[in-house]
Amino acid sequence: MRRTMWVLTILAVDTLWNVGLMCFESGYLPRLGPIHPATYGESISWMNNIPAIFQLVILFTMATVEEFLFRGIPLLKYRSLNTSKSSWIKTSILSSIIFGLGHGGVAQILYQGVDGFLWCILFMVSMGPKKEPIPALISCIWAHFLFNVTLYYVLT
Repeated sequence: MRRTMWVLTILAVDTLWNVGLMCFESGYLPRLGPIHPATYGESISWMNNIPAIFQLVILFTMATVEEFLFRGIPLLKYRSLNTSKSSWIKTSILSSIIFGLGHGGVAQILYQGVDGFLWCILFMVSMGPKKEPIPALISCIWAHFLFNVTLYYVLT
């Protein structure tokens, strides 16, 4: 029950963070700067001409690959080494910075990097006391997929 509450809390914080980002992007709140060098809609506008089911498959595939690369591999490596909690935090921060940079540059460290760090926390909490990595990775994939779908269908 405690693990479920942590997972729901992390998802709620992530949702609030993303709603705030969407408000900045859509002009409801003053901007700190552009969220993306090219707006999100421009960067994946090629998807507008394909059926919705294929759009969802593409968004799910993107989430799966990114979660495997940025949460799965680094955090499973951390888990296999069974190192200290500070090592996990360093791994999560580094993974999140690289995740942010991979989404368009330094400005993305603030926006996507925070998401990446929240998904690192989700990964570790979702593993639970038995240290089950597959359910943890699946939790992150679904959170990332829902973010992608929301962002794509709201901002494009």
